[in-house]
Amino acid sequence: MDDIYRKVIADAASQVLTGAGTRKEAARAALKRLFPVAPFRDKSGRHWRMSTYVQMAMRTATARAAVDGHLTVMQDAGIDLVIVSTTPWNCSKCDPWEGKILTQSGAAGTVTVEHAIEDGVQVEVEVAATVAEARLSGLFHPNCRHSTAAFLPGITKTPTKVMAPSPPKKTIEPKPDKATPEKDEVKQPEASIRSEAATGRGSDRTDQAQPSLLSHESRRLVDEVRQTLPHGRQAWLDQRLSLDRSPRRQVDALIEEYETDIAELRSKRQTKTIKQRLAEWEQSLARYRRLATLPSDQVEASDAWLFQQAPPKKDYRYKKDPNGALLPPDAYEQYLDGVLATGRSLHDDLRRALDADAEVRRLRQEIQRALVFSEEERITLREKRAELASREADIVRRLLAEIRPMGGQIKVEELHGQAAKDAGVKVVRPDWRDLLDEALPNFPADWLATMKDKTLRLGNARSGRAYYNDYNDVMALDDAIEPAYDGSFGSHSAGVLTHEMGHRMENHVPGLRELEFTYIRRRSTTDGTLEQPQAIYDYGAKEMGYPDRWANPYAGRTYERGFHPDPASESWEVFQMGLESLFGRSGRVIDREDLDEFVLGILATLHHGA
Repeated sequence: MDDIYRKVIADAASQVLTGAGTRKEAARAALKRLFPVAPFRDKSGRHWRMSTYVQMAMRTATARAAVDGHLTVMQDAGIDLVIVSTTPWNCSKCDPWEGKILTQSGAAGTVTVEHAIEDGVQVEVEVAATVAEARLSGLFHPNCRHSTAAFLPGITKTPTKVMAPSPPKKTIEPKPDKATPEKDEVKQPEASIRSEAATGRGSDRTDQAQPSLLSHESRRLVDEVRQTLPHGRQAWLDQRLSLDRSPRRQVDALIEEYETDIAELRSKRQTKTIKQRLAEWEQSLARYRRLATLPSDQVEASDAWLFQQAPPKKDYRYKKDPNGALLPPDAYEQYLDGVLATGRSLHDDLRRALDADAEVRRLRQEIQRALVFSEEERITLREKRAELASREADIVRRLLAEIRPMGGQIKVEELHGQAAKDAGVKVVRPDWRDLLDEALPNFPADWLATMKDKTLRLGNARSGRAYYNDYNDVMALDDAIEPAYDGSFGSHSAGVLTHEMGHRMENHVPGLRELEFTYIRRRSTTDGTLEQPQAIYDYGAKEMGYPDRWANPYAGRTYERGFHPDPASESWEVFQMGLESLFGRSGRVIDREDLDEFVLGILATLHHGA
């Protein structure tokens, strides 16, 4: 079976290396030949979706051929020593070899060679290993981005590894026919918008200036709404929380908390568990009431802390529905109004841009005329839909790039061995860099810049279902077994990674959780009463959501458990599902246009900050 994979990939790679076709065309041809073959399973037992395997194998085969060809050319020219390049990514297999000098035919160790341009001058060089030995240790692994260059003794300097910087900023000069952007706004360079080079899909770009997609109305709304939104996490918190700094003892604060909790517990259905908890709390309340009346000289040393000054009392300013459910403060509703108004205007701009794009119109017509009678025709149609989705997603990013820079880099640690075990994950899938490359251009550059001092830890989920853990900053990716996908991403998993990156944004972008909470509450409240959460899919009571009218009920997912005094501080799923909808654009319907408008408004207006 392995021979089939090797032969098909070798044949396809030869088309690229001889110039007979592009890597994208060769990958598509290989995918069609391998479609009847069983799914690929690697040495570690992981199953690969065929499209993911073909992309990885083609990338690896062409890269290795390029490296081998370059080495041969240098050796023929009498150049034996080579130096390994650096990349902005961390990789446990490659990092030890970055900037190291290798020999093609000699031996490792300290060698004395002649200076590259000064006759008679000898230079000592530390040779780390042979090229073959470095390869056996992991260099040039699948999806590896490293290369080699000629090492010229006495001339070549060892490169310094640096993480890729955020996209360069260029100040926008005011123009008489356009509204002047905010003083601190910057224009997104074309190179930082996700290009087809990242995914191998979509139409070729040109260097010609693109006409503006942004209307004057959208520019005006973006500027106005940005000025009204709070700056910083504390500013958002102040809109729903006030502190009562009246002096009070710890014991008095505990009595008040227990009285509130017991009253809430008595309002619930009295199950055996509830009755038991109620009895325990009433017993604790009675103890604290008794201690509160004791003179100070009768208080035991272990209880002395109860008579110290309590911290300020938190007073949340949520509204309540007739059943006591917490609803957003009026300030949050006003902020959401502005964000949605901006999103609607941007969505109108997007619709006009899509309708005016010749490539989009052509693909839409071809899809409408398509007739599917065979499996090959079904695959071709899915590829057409994916091509259309990719073109549309690029236009979405172009629109947003006219407002603020998009994309950038983050620090990443690939979890292995004990570190992966301690984090509760498996070793990360080998194509994680490609997935991340597709996810990052969908977020504002200043959002990503807030993470510059934080390292995201990557692994694979033991359950196979992706998640983000904000406690230890671990992101667990899904397995490589994927359903048929017709969206803009290179695979369904790239869309899932974008989704999980949206959860990481909740930790770093003030106001995101608050606006998600307000949006969910607005869509789930009728005549002032919040609807009751219901089980999502077949997950049972472990995963609940507000039904509303979501095409995909997971968009209404809530992480509230019982009575939550501050639900705006919780994580949600609505922004993350919206990212998949806005940028993925697949046949998997998540919601009506309203959700795309919400996500556009968020991406255009929400500030970064601590």
